[in-house]
This record gives sequence, C-alpha cells and structure tokens, in this order.
Amino acid sequence: MKVCMSHFMSRLPVFFLVLVSFGCGFQPLHRAIPPEKLQSVNVQTIPDREGQILRNVLLKSLPPPKKTEYTLKVSLQQKVRQLFFRRDRTARRKEILFKVCFSLVDLAGDIQLEDEFEMATSYILPPSAEFGSFSGLMSEDDARKNALHSIGQTIIMRLSTYFTKRTSRSKV
Repeated sequence: MKVCMSHFMSRLPVFFLVLVSFGCGFQPLHRAIPPEKLQSVNVQTIPDREGQILRNVLLKSLPPPKKTEYTLKVSLQQKVRQLFFRRDRTARRKEILFKVCFSLVDLAGDIQLEDEFEMATSYILPPSAEFGSFSGLMSEDDARKNALHSIGQTIIMRLSTYFTKRTSRSKV
C-alpha cells in the first residue's frame, strides 16, 4: 500500500500542472486553424533564386490550395556583410541579412495582413575559402537555405496566427 501511495504522490505535481494548464485557456495554435483557410492561400512567385527556394518552402508547408481566396505576396531583400577579419584582411565569417515583407491580399485586392521582419544568419569561412573554394560556397549555400526555411516557417506561423485570431473573433 505504501508503494502505491508514494507512486501516486510522485505523479501528483504532473497532474496538477496538466489541470492548471487546461484551466488557463491554453490552446494549441495549429489545432485551432481551419485547414480550409490555409488551403485558400495562393503563393505568388518571388523573384531570384532565393525567392524560388522560399516559395517552395511555403508551398510545402501550406496545404494545396483548393479555392483561392487570398494571395500571399512576399518581397525578399538580402545583404551580405563580412565579419571578423584575419591578419591578411580576408573575412573569417560572413553574415547574410534578410529583410522580408509580406502581405495577404484577398480577391478584392484589399490587404488583410501586412508584416515585415528581419532575419540574419552567418557562416564561417574556412581558411581556404577566400577565392571561392567549394567548402566556402557550400557553407554559404547551407546558411542561406537554412535561413530561407526559417523565414518560410515564420511566415506560416504569422499566417496561422492571423487566421486563428480571425476565426476566434467571428465565433464571438
């Protein structure tokens, strides 16, 4: 009997935390979004190679569109900075700064959501990478693709938040 009681007592804090979290109104973000809202978003083409990669990330993350009610327009700008120089004045590290502006436009042409944010990523240049070596190019390419994936996920999260708030307002 004593073993069972101590087992119960060790589980009591977990039970209490679960009980409290249900009482605070916690609701998972993606569970509350009607899939038909995300299925109504068409992603407009984004110029340049980085735009193609970002658009593909968005298309893979969103469900396939059934009936288009919204168009997602994305503008992407980037700037590369050299950081941490060696004695011979070549860069040890580079940083890529992305500035992202996006808007969600309905069929009437009205902007429903407009937002912008910045994201930075950096990568280390190996000592042999000053003159465009393969390892330096691959470091840059990996850093760029990882940043574009994060940008895509950030846009999806902000769209999800918008649709969740909009859906909860229409229920009230």
